[in-house]
Amino acid sequence: MQAEEDLNEIETAPLLAPTRLLLVRHGESIANVEGRMQGLGNDPLSPQGRAQSQRLAAWLGAQKAEIAALFASPLQRARETASLLAERLGLEVQPYPGLEEIGLGDLEESSVEVLTAALRAGNITLTHRAEDPKDFVVRVVASISEIVNLHRGQTVVVVTHLGTICMALAHWQGQDISRAWELHGDNLRNTAISELVFGEEVVLIRHNYAPHLD
Repeated sequence: MQAEEDLNEIETAPLLAPTRLLLVRHGESIANVEGRMQGLGNDPLSPQGRAQSQRLAAWLGAQKAEIAALFASPLQRARETASLLAERLGLEVQPYPGLEEIGLGDLEESSVEVLTAALRAGNITLTHRAEDPKDFVVRVVASISEIVNLHRGQTVVVVTHLGTICMALAHWQGQDISRAWELHGDNLRNTAISELVFGEEVVLIRHNYAPHLD
């Protein structure tokens, strides 16, 4: 109940001009390659992940849109991705803890199969000390709302995680957050872009967009 009340209190201030938010999933990590669930784990990028990030950096650098700021989850895989973008874009990476992935408690470093079995068995917040999804969506929405309010009418890049992106998209499209991963996480590519525009309404322009990988 408290999480729902907190979420209702979070508002994005009316914008004088639309703000364009580019949510970027981090590059492929070592844990991605090995099939380990990361959560708040701190694996670095794989060589492929670095190459993906460099290709995204080149693509963004070739676009005409002026990017005002670059934010990132402080977890290593997101921070590394953002650093490679920063080199090309001439921006400073601004770490933002609220953008971190959902904490999986005792299930971090487990396989997808183990996580799936635990989810089917019950509430992993109670059984495995995982972060409550309701608390997760509150911090994600609060963090992104603050970034948007700081950069009204500008274009901002946010490098973050699959779960964070799924929760943000589900929230701003008025969808059930328990289905966030099902609705938005399937085949979300590393370094793919999900673009939201915050104006009178919040509009999803595109999702899982990765022309730099094609």
